[in-house]
Amino acid sequence: MNSQFTLGVDLGGTKTEIIALDTSGKERYRKRTATVKGSYPDTIKTISSLVFAAQEQTGGSCPLGIAIPGTVSLKTGVIKNANSWWLNGHDLKADLAAVLGHDEIYLENDANCFALSEAVDGAGKDGDMVWGIILGTGSGSGLIHNKKIWRGRNLLGGEWGHNSLPWITSEEAAAWTDVKCFCGQKNCIETFVSGTGLERDYAKRTDSFDPEAMVYPHNSEYIIEKMREGDATAKASFAAYVSRLARSIANYANFFDPDVIVLGGGMSNIDELYELLPEKIKEYIFGGEFDTPVVKALYGGSSGVRGAAWLPAMHRSWQRATIPPRHPCPAGSWPCCGTGPQASRGIYAPAGAWDSSGQLSCKPCASCSPFRACRPWTALQVCQPISWSLCHVIQAQLWTVHGQGPVAACGHCRASEDGCGQGTFQTLLMPLFHEPDCGTGLCFDRMAMQCMAR
Repeated sequence: MNSQFTLGVDLGGTKTEIIALDTSGKERYRKRTATVKGSYPDTIKTISSLVFAAQEQTGGSCPLGIAIPGTVSLKTGVIKNANSWWLNGHDLKADLAAVLGHDEIYLENDANCFALSEAVDGAGKDGDMVWGIILGTGSGSGLIHNKKIWRGRNLLGGEWGHNSLPWITSEEAAAWTDVKCFCGQKNCIETFVSGTGLERDYAKRTDSFDPEAMVYPHNSEYIIEKMREGDATAKASFAAYVSRLARSIANYANFFDPDVIVLGGGMSNIDELYELLPEKIKEYIFGGEFDTPVVKALYGGSSGVRGAAWLPAMHRSWQRATIPPRHPCPAGSWPCCGTGPQASRGIYAPAGAWDSSGQLSCKPCASCSPFRACRPWTALQVCQPISWSLCHVIQAQLWTVHGQGPVAACGHCRASEDGCGQGTFQTLLMPLFHEPDCGTGLCFDRMAMQCMAR
């Protein structure tokens, strides 16, 4: 695996694009081709062909990130909620791994990839909390906290397009009753603030609206041109658009208060938005004060594919920060699990602790007896004296054990491994397995990846 480059693929509705970035983020290769719609086998063929072409330039297989117009089910591993419907129900990662010959492949929602790109080295690079919003044919958004995607427990972090338009007026509710979002709901933000939403509003105002139409008589570029010429109907449609977008932004800015808001997609090229939105947003912000910059994406249409290429680096950083390094278990400690579904992640687990479905079974086994029952929150004893701090770069607990220096091990006691063998014990609440007689080689649950000392 060539770790000097990462590949990113943006699987769009009309085009599929690949780039190669070096470790500094400099683009080294780019190619795009038309997306074959309606065929999953052709999608596999298109992506794999682009990857093989890129690998000829990079000198071998590289970690791969892919921006998809949907998400991956945590329960099944297959794609769901994709507006490119032919992807739904398929295990894209596994199918590509079979063709490419490696499984260092990371799939992520395209709006999250857009936001990640702009947060890492784009228009939002100086912000800790970056909110990226795509305003195109549809609308989606992604949240980035400290250069990492805020995915959420159910992978819903940043999902705003399929929530109801806030502060909706009675006139809007009445006028848009015949408009239904593809998700099955009505009054979704996406149906109002996308380019399609502007086109639909103008069609209604000019009596050219067809509720069954997928394409409206006048596109957004035409409407903006007419608005700039002073056309009253176009001006009214754009004013309504700005109001709806401002309300939608304010509703969520009131909740997570980002450092910067980055706009992408075709509608982000309307310069008037950056003049009108900040003041309009204030009308709906609690307290009326709002100085968060609303800016245009630095990389424009390339943000999605760049964000996809950043995915491997983000995941590698996350793994280094949250999973204890794998090493031979010291004598007398629990053995590392070498056969379970999680073995490749380097997680400590006693042999036999994983059941056939990949869940922790917490059953005793001969090689790690005595084994105490797993509880959701239990005590972990770590070697003292220690000091701890929150690292704002990798977002992990850095433990200093007897002057040995920072250890990104999230509470993993290195005392026995380092030959220290001394010190008192301090009890901390963490969602981990607990074996008080074991000096090291502790068994880590996935919940441990997010633990914080109190």
